[in-house]
Amino acid sequence: MVADRFPQSKAEALALLAAGGGPVVAGGTDLMVKRRRWSGLAPAIPETAVYVANIAELSYVKRRGSKIEIGGATPLEIILEHPLTPALLRGAIKETGSPGIRNTATLGGNLVNASPAADPALALTCLGASVRLESVKGVREVPVLGLSTGPGRTILNQDELLTAVLVPMDDGWNTAFVKVGGRKADAISKVSFASAVKIDDGIVTAFAVAFGAVGPTILRLPAIERTFVGLSCAEVREREKDIILAYGDVVRPIDDQRSNAHYRKTVALNLLSEFIRSI
Repeated sequence: MVADRFPQSKAEALALLAAGGGPVVAGGTDLMVKRRRWSGLAPAIPETAVYVANIAELSYVKRRGSKIEIGGATPLEIILEHPLTPALLRGAIKETGSPGIRNTATLGGNLVNASPAADPALALTCLGASVRLESVKGVREVPVLGLSTGPGRTILNQDELLTAVLVPMDDGWNTAFVKVGGRKADAISKVSFASAVKIDDGIVTAFAVAFGAVGPTILRLPAIERTFVGLSCAEVREREKDIILAYGDVVRPIDDQRSNAHYRKTVALNLLSEFIRSI
């Protein structure tokens, strides 16, 4: 029956997924586009789809220890307006879609859609956020950085539901989000860049950068980032050319309808250069 596809609790949703239900639909803003048909026809959503937008226990923002916990089905606009939301995530959400889209689209959906151009996902990757994945078999927590395996693909099993996003507090971080699109609002990124740095008495104590729309997944390289921890700000700036070369080897965008690979790579490395010089 149709009512079976609208669970009223997380437990009911997990049971439906365990029985072979899916895909999961929260806001549906990406799925509706992917499944669109001819004018006048409803999108081709499978009859087995599981709708989770009305499950109250999946929509919240709260502090849990040193992290902010956000329910997987929390609308982006709610997160944007919440006082606990880290500045970097708030900046990325503000650049996502229109107010109407943000009132429907969810944070979990943005992650599971697995677009390398997704703005909130980029900010979460830079912040070192993780996600909680649940099924009737159990619970696991994985980094956002390892969630996507390519455009539209993730490590989620068919019976798993993304129930929460865990975001470290950004106290003491200097963060920035830059998006380059075809217009000033309601645009998909041609290239995007997020940065986060902690500086204590002139010494870099934490360093993170992430790029969007420059490869099959959002790009962040913790191994390179760790080499800057413990350096003075001046030493980091002195290594600008080496940093650009290191990232230049792995920034590999494509040509598509929104931009071309040469432009994307040039802009991405320019944004990185500006960030290094600002430290």
